[in-house]
Amino acid sequence: MIQGTRKRAREYNVDKNIVRGKKSARGVKRGRAAEKERKKKSNHPMPRAARSAGRAPHVRVSLPERGKGFLSGIFEGEIKLKFEDFKKFFFRKPKNALEGTEDSTEGIAQPQEAAIPEKLAVKCEKCGQIVLSDEMEENFGVCPKCGHYKKMAPRARIAMCAENFEELFADKVGKNVLDFPGYDEKIAALREKTGENEGVVCGTAEIGGVKCAVFSMDYRFMMGSMGHAVGEKITATFEYATEHGLPVVGFALSGGARMQEGIISLMQMAKTSAAVAKHGEAGLLYISVLTDPTTGGVSASFAFESDIIVAEKGALIGFAGPRVIEQTIRQKLPEGFQRAEFLQEKGFVDLIVARKEMKEKLAELLRLHAAEV
Repeated sequence: MIQGTRKRAREYNVDKNIVRGKKSARGVKRGRAAEKERKKKSNHPMPRAARSAGRAPHVRVSLPERGKGFLSGIFEGEIKLKFEDFKKFFFRKPKNALEGTEDSTEGIAQPQEAAIPEKLAVKCEKCGQIVLSDEMEENFGVCPKCGHYKKMAPRARIAMCAENFEELFADKVGKNVLDFPGYDEKIAALREKTGENEGVVCGTAEIGGVKCAVFSMDYRFMMGSMGHAVGEKITATFEYATEHGLPVVGFALSGGARMQEGIISLMQMAKTSAAVAKHGEAGLLYISVLTDPTTGGVSASFAFESDIIVAEKGALIGFAGPRVIEQTIRQKLPEGFQRAEFLQEKGFVDLIVARKEMKEKLAELLRLHAAEV
């Protein structure tokens, strides 16, 4: 009786274990104690040491040979995967063709930005709205949605403000005087693209019935940069106007001196300024219209030497650009710095005239001067 009670307390039989060849009966548990111990063991696929260290173990997967099993043709032999990769591969959810995977879009028509028929409509550079070309032309290149001023080709600008235009000095063309690499090819390509020989168009015209000399710079031709041919044409225009007693109206648009011509380009600042001075000494009127952008050597010479300085709304006007100034002084510039409105407030610009009112305003100024003379 006592022996049976001890057996139940120990939950194992020492004599039977010895008979079965066990080296030691101690630690061999049966019944409820063994069940408790089994439950304590984790079924987690990661070893306890790996879980405590926060590392994912490597799972060794033996795959079937080619032609056997569902993985045939994908893998062969034995590979070594991290546990997380193993789960991602074997338990990933199928994706349909609309979920944006690399292969999902194959064969599916993708939405594309609507193509704008050439010469039918244009896209505003500022607001991005689509505007009919006819509407933009009627508004003289000003966006009817946001009021942004689109750059104008020189002949279109002259036609907007003047009548009976006759071109002068069209034969004056630039040359690669410094043998700058690639300059000849670039000039030839621009001449073919724009249909102009140089970055300025000069001639005579009538504005409000008053005959005058005019010039208009071309942004399409190296952003109206002033090389020796541009400087020569503008100088010749002032000399012609002085000789014939004509006022001058100039539409300035330029990024400055043309770097491919070096010091020869910079010399045009002095040459044009001298011609402007002689024109002024003859008592003749010079009106400068500053458009976006008017910078560099052009703004430091003939563009700011006129009797009346007119500017278009929002035009960038200055010598160095705002980014160059900010990087030099390491300070943030005021809002609207170097814009026409800012310069008018500081006294550098006399008038800001809307493009649709430009012709009328220029005619008024020319007639006023002609009456005084």
